[in-house]
Amino acid sequence: MFSLLPYVLTKDNQTKEKTVWSLFSDTAGELWAGGENEVVRFKDGKISNIYDLSPYLRNDKECVYAITRAGGKMLLSIFEDGILSLDPETGAASRLPLPGERNYANTFVKATDGSIYIGSQGGLYRYDDGEISRMEDISKAISYLIPNGIAFDPQGNLWIGTYGDGVFIFDKNGGLKHHLNDKNGLISNAVKQLLADAKGRIWIAGQDGLSLIKDYRTPGVIENFYYSSGLDDIHIRSVVEDRAGNIWLSNSSGLTRLNMKTGRFENYDHRDGMPLTSLMDRAGCASPDGNIYFGSLNGICNLKPESFTIKPENIPVRIVECQNLLSPHDGKGHSTVMSGTEREVKVPYDMNSLRILFSTPDFAQSRSVEYSYKVEGIDNEWIPAGKNHSATLRNLSPGKYDFKVRARLRNQDWDDSNITSLKIIVTPPFWQTWYAKLLYVAALGIIIWLAIRFYKHRLLLKSSLEMERRKSIDEQQLNNERLRFFTNITHELRTPLTLILGPLEDLVYDKKLPANYSSKIGTIHASALRLLSLVNQILEFRKTETQNRRLAVAKGQIANIVREIGLRYKELNHNEKEAINIKIEDNIPTSISTAISCIRFSTTC
Repeated sequence: MFSLLPYVLTKDNQTKEKTVWSLFSDTAGELWAGGENEVVRFKDGKISNIYDLSPYLRNDKECVYAITRAGGKMLLSIFEDGILSLDPETGAASRLPLPGERNYANTFVKATDGSIYIGSQGGLYRYDDGEISRMEDISKAISYLIPNGIAFDPQGNLWIGTYGDGVFIFDKNGGLKHHLNDKNGLISNAVKQLLADAKGRIWIAGQDGLSLIKDYRTPGVIENFYYSSGLDDIHIRSVVEDRAGNIWLSNSSGLTRLNMKTGRFENYDHRDGMPLTSLMDRAGCASPDGNIYFGSLNGICNLKPESFTIKPENIPVRIVECQNLLSPHDGKGHSTVMSGTEREVKVPYDMNSLRILFSTPDFAQSRSVEYSYKVEGIDNEWIPAGKNHSATLRNLSPGKYDFKVRARLRNQDWDDSNITSLKIIVTPPFWQTWYAKLLYVAALGIIIWLAIRFYKHRLLLKSSLEMERRKSIDEQQLNNERLRFFTNITHELRTPLTLILGPLEDLVYDKKLPANYSSKIGTIHASALRLLSLVNQILEFRKTETQNRRLAVAKGQIANIVREIGLRYKELNHNEKEAINIKIEDNIPTSISTAISCIRFSTTC
C-alpha cells in the first residue's frame, strides 16, 4: 500500500533518503519535490531531472519550501531567501523581487484566472505575467500574521489560514467578510493548511485537530474532529483529497484517511507498512493518475488509495482474568477472583474495584487489534480501549452488571458477532439486603402509625379543650344575660316604685284621711318601701358582680334618663303652686353637650 520514491543520497558507501520539504504535481502528471539546494522532477515514479539551485542562492544551504507552476516556469520558494523562477527546459533560474529581508513564501495557490497567490511572511502577494504585487488591503487586515493556507470557494471568496489567529475570509474586492478563530468554533488558531474539495467544502488542518465547513455560505457552522472522532493524532500537518473524494491527513504519527462512505477515520502507521518517518508541513499532493504523495524527513511516501481495501476479518476475544484491586493477597495489590472459562464473578461490597484482562487467541495480530467494552448496569455506551488489554472498574455499587468486550483490526468495523461477556455481582452489606430493607419499611410503618396516633390524640385533646372553653364562655354569657335582665327589671321596677312612694307619703301625712284608710295606706307605704329596699339590694348585688370590670363607653339616648329623673322630681313635688313640665325635642343627637341644649325644664306658678 505504501512505497518510497527513489530520492536518496549516497555518502561513504551508505544510502540515505533525502528530506523532502515540498511537493507539487502538475497537469502532465509530473511530480516536483523540493529538497535542500535543489528541486527534483519525477516522471512515472522515477527521477527525470535534478536542478541544482546553489548558484542562485545567497546562503550555503537552503530548502525549497513551496513549489508551483506559472505558465512555462516553476516558482520556487526558498526558505529565508525569496522566490526563484526556474525554467524546466534550461535549468536556469532567476530571482523574483519579494520585498522584505529574508522574506519567503509559505504557500502558492492558483486562482481561477490563472494568477498565483503567494502567502508569505510579508503578507499576501499576487503573481501575474512575471510581476509580483502586494495586496495591501488584505495584508493590512491580517497584519503580522503569516498565511499558511490559501483557498478559494465556489463563489470566488478568498480564505486565508494563519498561524496564530485562525481563518480570514475576503470577498472578491478584498473586503473582510468573516473571521474564524477558537472563540467562535474553530478548533485551532494555528492553521497549517486549507483545502477546498471538489464539493466546495473547506477543510482546515490545525495544530489541535481538523475543522470542516460543509457549506461555504455559512462559515460559522463548523464541525470539528478530535481524538474522540477517531483521530490517532490531532496535530495535522497537511490535507489532500483523492479522486474518490476521501480526505487524507498527514500528522506526527502517520497518515489518516477519512472514508467518506463510512464517515470513519482510518489511521495508518509503520505497523501497516508505512515508512517509519516524520512527515513535513504542507508537503502533500495528489497527482492526476490518483496517486497521493507526502514529503518526509526520509524521502517521498507514495500510496495508491485504491489499494486501501481491507478485507473484513472476524476477531474473537476472550476474557482471561478478573483481578480484585482491593485484595493484596498476591503481593501486587490484587488477587485473582476469576480465571479460565468462568462467566460470572461475585465479590463483596468492600472489594468492588476490579481489573478485567482480555485478549485475542491470535497473538500475531495483537499489535493491530483494538478493543472496546461496556458495562451494562452503568452505561450502555461502548468505551474505546485502544490497544489496552484490560479495563478497570472502580467502586462498583452493589448490584448486577454485565461486562462486554469486543475487538477489531485497525480501520475495520467492530465485530459484534464475537462479543464476550462476564456477569459481575457485587453483594450488598447487611444493611442493604432485602430483609434489612423490609425491616426498615416495617419500622417506618410503626413510626408513622405512632405519629398518626399521637397526632389524632392531640387533635382530640385540643378539640376537648376548645369545647370546654366554649362552654365556659357560653355559661358566662348566659349568666351575664341573667344579671343584665335582673338589673334592667329592677331599674324598671324602681322608677314606678319611686312614683308610687311619692303620693303614698303625701297620703300618710295627710291628717284629713279617715283612720281606717290611713292605716291601710301606711301598710301599703311600708310594703312599697320594703319592695324598694329589695330592688336596691338587687342593684347592690349587681354592683358587686361588676365592680372589677372596666368602665366601657358606649353610645345611648340621654333623653330617656332625663325623662326618668324629671318624672321623679315631678312626683315628689309637694308645692301645689309650682308645676314641673318636661319637653324633649325629637331627633336628639348623641353628643351630650348638644343633647342637653335640646332639653328644656320649665316651671309654672
